[in-house]
Amino acid sequence: MAWYQLGDRAVQSRARPSAAGRCRRPDEPAVIIMTGTTGSILEWPAAIRLLSQFVRTYSYECSGFGSSEESPPHTQPDSTKIAKELDILLKIADIIPPYVIACHSYGGITSCEFLHHHQDSLADVAGMVFVNANAEKTPATYPNPNVSAVCGEIDPLRTCLEGTHKLLPKECDCGHNIHIERPDAVAEEVRWVLEQIMCRTQ
Repeated sequence: MAWYQLGDRAVQSRARPSAAGRCRRPDEPAVIIMTGTTGSILEWPAAIRLLSQFVRTYSYECSGFGSSEESPPHTQPDSTKIAKELDILLKIADIIPPYVIACHSYGGITSCEFLHHHQDSLADVAGMVFVNANAEKTPATYPNPNVSAVCGEIDPLRTCLEGTHKLLPKECDCGHNIHIERPDAVAEEVRWVLEQIMCRTQ
C-alpha cells in the first residue's frame, strides 16, 4: 500500500491504475474500466487493446480484488467504498473528467455509486457502458449474509453464472464473458457512446 499527497492531505491507496492509448485532447472523455468483484482487469487485454486505438483507457484493480493488495483485515469492501476509492485514485493520478465508465458484472453497481458520488457535478461522468452489468437492486455487499445463510454450502454466484446465464451466449452479442469472447463488440459500444458525446458537445 502506498501513500499519496492529495491536496493538503495524505491518502492511502491499495489500487494500482494503468493507462493505454494516446494522450487525451482537452475535454475529451477517458474510458475507465470497472470490473466485477470476482473478475480481474487481466480479463480485459483484448478489449483494452481495441479501445486504446481510439480513446485513452484506464484500468485498475479494486483493493482486495484481482492483482491488487489485500484489503485490511476485517473490512468488507462494498459499492460505496469502491466508488470512493476510485474517486481518490483518479484525483491522485490527476485523471480529470469527463469519464466514460465501462462496467462489467458487479461493476455496474459500483459505477452507479460512483455516479451518485458525482451528483453535484454530473458532467464528470459523460457516459456509461454496461457490459452485462448488474442492476441497482443487486445487494450492495457480496457475499450477502442473508443469501449465504439460506444457501449453506452452495456457491450462489457460481450457481447464478452457470445456471441463470447459460442461455445468454445463444443471444446475439451478449453473455457474461462478452468482454473476453467479443471484445470488438464492447469496443464498438464504447465508440458509439463517445460519438454521441462528441455530437452533443459540437
